[in-house]
Amino acid sequence: MKIFMKCLAVVFGIAALAAAVFGIHTAMENRDALPVLVEPSQGALNAASEMLQAVEDGDYEKAGSLILGMPDLGVDREADGAVGQFLWAAYQESLEFEVVGDLFTTKEGMAQRYTVRYLDVNSVASNLRDYSQTLLEKRVEEAKEVTEVYNENHEYREDVVMEVLYEAAEVALAEKATYIEEEFVVNLAYRGDRWWVVLDDGLLSAITGGLAG
Repeated sequence: MKIFMKCLAVVFGIAALAAAVFGIHTAMENRDALPVLVEPSQGALNAASEMLQAVEDGDYEKAGSLILGMPDLGVDREADGAVGQFLWAAYQESLEFEVVGDLFTTKEGMAQRYTVRYLDVNSVASNLRDYSQTLLEKRVEEAKEVTEVYNENHEYREDVVMEVLYEAAEVALAEKATYIEEEFVVNLAYRGDRWWVVLDDGLLSAITGGLAG
């Protein structure tokens, strides 16, 4: 049972999944520098769309290169374990941005509204305990030998627990997953003869599914 609870505790850390993948808070230091106010520009819209497309494609190195300050988005980091990677992949696959309305001017520069739709990872992770416990009990019932499930200390084998957790994640994703859709604004600054995306709390939440808050 100790091994089961230890493995389960690791999985429930997935609620902070994006925090382990993104290292972008420090990049927000650049947002207080006022951008130059200019007329509406197709270049501004292109900059916003290109950055969000890179996020949607999982190309965070490119996305970071289009944000003012060129932050490291943590592309060298990965979610822990097979279950964490599975849920991150499911989140990434669900991520979708769509432009709303027209580009508009602000007192600091330009801005564009978007909607984002993404998997609510917590809707899956919060059901893992119940699903995994049920699946583990089923493994015990179906086992022909004690050693198929338990180790020499009569605790659940770690490999069995991780297999069950992965299966539970698949079932929870199929049966309990919910999706979030919300609107946000991408602010843009004109610097050095080009447009840059300005990182702020709204954009940070949108590109991390609200997990890196």
